[in-house]
Amino acid sequence: MSYFADEEGAAEPDINATPLIDVLLVLLVMLIVTIPVPLHSLDTAPASRGTGQPPQQAPIRIDVASDGTLRWNGEALPGLAALETRLYTAANTASFPSIQLHPARSVSHAKVIEVLAAAQRQGLPGIGLITQWGNEAE
Repeated sequence: MSYFADEEGAAEPDINATPLIDVLLVLLVMLIVTIPVPLHSLDTAPASRGTGQPPQQAPIRIDVASDGTLRWNGEALPGLAALETRLYTAANTASFPSIQLHPARSVSHAKVIEVLAAAQRQGLPGIGLITQWGNEAE
């Protein structure tokens, strides 16, 4: 504690505030450390199996051969109009299956684009393009 003299010469004690501030800072740090961290979490219930969900359907496989012929699950189609008819039927089912397009390695890009455009015209949300050209025998 330090002393200073006032105008009359009497000594008055002066309080050193540094230790007081140090103690307050330590208490503040302890308070911050002990406060629990709020966790932002979302409670989700696991999906129930087997209730109210339609059974999974096998995907529809559309093959495009190197000469441009089309196959629907192995069945030959006479042309693009027949493919569009089948795509229309698939698009208007309650739960349409996924569609996989398997083009041959040497098929023209124009033929693949025609099939994709036909699926788009029928309002199908997506079509998978499957290319496994490593061991393909044509």
